[in-house]
Amino acid sequence: MLEGFETSAEKAFFLSLCATVVLGVIVAVASVRTQIGVASPGFVVWQNLIVPAIGAIGPSPEAAAVPQRTVVTSVDGAPVRDATRLRARVSGVPGLGLAARAGFVLPTIAGWREVAVLPSG
Repeated sequence: MLEGFETSAEKAFFLSLCATVVLGVIVAVASVRTQIGVASPGFVVWQNLIVPAIGAIGPSPEAAAVPQRTVVTSVDGAPVRDATRLRARVSGVPGLGLAARAGFVLPTIAGWREVAVLPSG
């Protein structure tokens, strides 16, 4: 396969490119493995608590009720500041964690507006 390259510099570039791709795949798989078994609130949420416009993780009606493009502000009445604390709050809740009450706000030009509080399941 390397015979198709005319110079050793081209071969070295190709091999370094291949090594970079392999390293990228290894890092991606390792990153995903860290999330296996971690408590999840049942919907996609970024580290800064923004709920992106991505569909629910599961087919549950509670996850479908989560408003997209909002910010999670509280779980069971306790404020949460980042996704790590959110996962810690829902880790003791059986199932998806949506049995807990969760509050969401929508950023607007005038400030923040509460848009939803999911009821306890």
